[in-house]
Amino acid sequence: LDLIAIPDFSSGAMENWGCVTYRTVCLLVDEKNTALKNKQYVAIVVAHELAHQWFGNLVTMEWWTELWLNEGFASWVEYLAVDKLFPEWKVWQSFVNDAHNPALGLDGLLTSHPIEVPVKHPSEIDEIFDAISYLKGAAVIRMLASHLGLETFRKGLVAYLQKFAYKNATTVDLWQMLEIGGKLPEGSVSSLMANWTAKMGYPVLSVEAKEGGFSLGQQHFVSSGDKGHDTLWQVPVVYELYDGKNRSAKKMLLKGASENMEEKGKYTCALFNQGSQAYYRVKYGPKLRGLLFEGIKAGVISDPVDRLAIQADLMAIVKAGVDESVTSKEYFDLIKAYKNETEFIVWESLLANIQSLSVLAKAAGFQEAFSKYMVELLQPIAEKLGWDSKEGEPATDQMLRAQVIPLIGIHGHPPTVKKALDAFTEFYDKKQYTEEFKGKSALPADFRSGVYRIAVKQNGEKAFEQLLMIYKTTTFQEEKVRILRSIGAGNDDKLIERTLAMSLDFKQVRKQDMMYPIFGTVGSEKGLRATWAFLKKNWSFILKEFKGTHMLVRLASVTSRFAMEEDQKDVEEFFKSNEHPGAERKVKQCLESIGTNARWLKRDRGAIAAAVGAA
Repeated sequence: LDLIAIPDFSSGAMENWGCVTYRTVCLLVDEKNTALKNKQYVAIVVAHELAHQWFGNLVTMEWWTELWLNEGFASWVEYLAVDKLFPEWKVWQSFVNDAHNPALGLDGLLTSHPIEVPVKHPSEIDEIFDAISYLKGAAVIRMLASHLGLETFRKGLVAYLQKFAYKNATTVDLWQMLEIGGKLPEGSVSSLMANWTAKMGYPVLSVEAKEGGFSLGQQHFVSSGDKGHDTLWQVPVVYELYDGKNRSAKKMLLKGASENMEEKGKYTCALFNQGSQAYYRVKYGPKLRGLLFEGIKAGVISDPVDRLAIQADLMAIVKAGVDESVTSKEYFDLIKAYKNETEFIVWESLLANIQSLSVLAKAAGFQEAFSKYMVELLQPIAEKLGWDSKEGEPATDQMLRAQVIPLIGIHGHPPTVKKALDAFTEFYDKKQYTEEFKGKSALPADFRSGVYRIAVKQNGEKAFEQLLMIYKTTTFQEEKVRILRSIGAGNDDKLIERTLAMSLDFKQVRKQDMMYPIFGTVGSEKGLRATWAFLKKNWSFILKEFKGTHMLVRLASVTSRFAMEEDQKDVEEFFKSNEHPGAERKVKQCLESIGTNARWLKRDRGAIAAAVGAA
């Protein structure tokens, strides 16, 4: 088996049997200059492509409708393999942030699609290479493996791979072989899983405390707050009760729209969907929600995945506006309970959700107040971690430091800004970015993306030119990508325009990398509007160069950051009169997201302003 890095390659990688091809950033690692998060990414991509040797090559889907049998399984096996090789990375925890929650995010849209989607035209094929086929596919596989038990699931998979080796298979074939190989009752897996793959979306599990137990209910969750369809899923429910000293885990299968559960034991808090093993959201009633908030403050919820899920599910409920008692104020109040949080995956999810609030704050003109709020939020954990790594610390602490320290500097924390600029100056002046430099770098690879952004925000054109010099000098593609993502992070109109112009100058930027400068400019409201204007102006050229590729989908996605009704109308009108083949579904999803953001801002503007001190 050969693994080949190709300098110009439109996809991330391709699982050709016996000769797997990759973008250079998806395969090549430099021990000194590759950030830990990127090392993980390379390991995940390589494992994904190797998993395809079985799921895709040995056993191939019968038609594009079953694409998930290739991509969903490869996206699950990649974590299985990397966890075995690098247990210190705790990648199954990362799965929740990198696969489970992104899938829930896309699948909460009314413009989502089922895992198994009919494909009737070649242009529809590219559209289904998305988070549903890959990530939702992986998430429901993980749910099924957890529900059946990993050993039973493994036996079923062995039977599936043996039966359909060098053949084509369907989803029904998989269910049957899981039943035969796992010695399960006929039809048990297919009845359990039918709606998870054949229907769009997923349920929200509503849980209320009642005398002598709980009441459970399920309904289709829609992130816009609109009414969904009437599908009922068979929902695996694993829940934990804490009594102040011990905790007990229990499980059940919810098949109907609602059910009352008897629970005679006393508890100080109750947690549902333990470990985020199943693919749904949880909406707690006021009493249970309050107990969970107190449980987080008291440190009794020990699994970081559970602490992550509590706030992630609450954010989804807030954004949808499906409960008048749960507003952005409730989420800001919950954040206070995490003041002593030290786990990377929890902070990663918190900051991703706060980014959603940042989109609204920028649209409302609260950016300055929001940055002050972020500095106050991040300062305790930033001081605890410090700038320098510590001998023997967990890999997850290294990743948390790489996220928190640059971010607090980006939001203007004076000591961090000074340290970042000093480090960047030494890094540049002593040419520590060159292959000839062999000593300890003043700017570790983990910090570079963030520090580059700080430098451009603070020093403008000077830092911009310095980064261009590094870009032209280095031969390391990861470094080039870091710079392309960073040079548009400032507030100078001319520098934003230069960055955008670079994206279509294929003598400076490889065609496959043109989205990186564009993604780097949309972090500010000014940059977002300049980027959209640039895309509209140059759409004919972009269409000519990238028609038939995934690039149109990627570029269209930047519009989802808007949060005003007039922007939704502008985006809609533009794409009505401009061709966007292969990105039709993505455009509809972006329009839905903009509408959701606009209603959320209108509903919670006052609560957000008060929370960040802009009122």
